[in-house]
Amino acid sequence: MTTLAKSFVDQAKNTATLHGFVLGIGALFSVASRLDPTIRDALSDVNATYLFHSGRASRSLILRGGRARTRNRLKAAPDFTLHFLDLDGALRTLSKEPESVLRLLSEGRIRQEGNDYYLFQFGYLVGLCERRLRDAAAKLTSLRGAESDHAGARA
Repeated sequence: MTTLAKSFVDQAKNTATLHGFVLGIGALFSVASRLDPTIRDALSDVNATYLFHSGRASRSLILRGGRARTRNRLKAAPDFTLHFLDLDGALRTLSKEPESVLRLLSEGRIRQEGNDYYLFQFGYLVGLCERRLRDAAAKLTSLRGAESDHAGARA
């Protein structure tokens, strides 16, 4: 594969990864706000536009009126921008530890622009969603455990 072809493939992969990440965050906020009134209230308090950027790829997340939407292009300047300098490594870390944004900033794997208040709001929403998902997973695990105990008692 030529250098130009490899560069094109790397850029396409980077774009797809970034867009998938932002679309996933938007879907997470939308679904979680329908399931949990605390998340719904927190999301309705946020009026911000976030731009996620890596290489030449970018995608925005717009949180307004209690809704989360994503866009390819922005008409106005974003309130907060996250530049991923090591997209794959940063996303691996964030998937294991959603609260590790500050560590990634200090390690130089992401860069930020904008008012830190918007980063705080974003982190708060992610934390609420993570706790909701963790609680739901624990309930599901306990239900499965009770179901298997019940099935074992019948046998």
